[in-house]
Amino acid sequence: MKISKLAIAKDSSGLVRYDVMLEVSDLQSAAEVTDAKVRAEKMIDGWLAGSVHLAPKSPGPVQTGEIPQIDIAELDALPWLAKNKEKPEQGAWGWVLSDPEKHTKENAATVLKVRAAIQAYNGTVTLGEYDFKFNGDKDQFIHRCPAKQERAR
Repeated sequence: MKISKLAIAKDSSGLVRYDVMLEVSDLQSAAEVTDAKVRAEKMIDGWLAGSVHLAPKSPGPVQTGEIPQIDIAELDALPWLAKNKEKPEQGAWGWVLSDPEKHTKENAATVLKVRAAIQAYNGTVTLGEYDFKFNGDKDQFIHRCPAKQERAR
């Protein structure tokens, strides 16, 4: 399967055309094709955004920066809350405030690392058994949910 995108941008020399094509192979199921298509499109959007200073259409797992080292135990130690504002069960959905100033010194460092990882992966990152992303109209929360597992064939 081939995925291609085109972007046209204006720079100091005039209009510049960017054509990007990515080929994906070894796909066996319809779910793999759909997943590969979405990932390829997001990857291309990320490349084009870096080349022509356009924002990607949607956040996704495109690595755009350096990922800090994060200890999973530190992640688990954050004060995660469920919808009812109680501690969620292990492996369940949860949220914490994304402002490091709202946390203890130790937790603030972890929150900063998670924020950097989310930003480096253009909006969503998988760490351990969870997917992490910002939530709220001003990204005031870090949201975690169980990572999507690959289906057995």
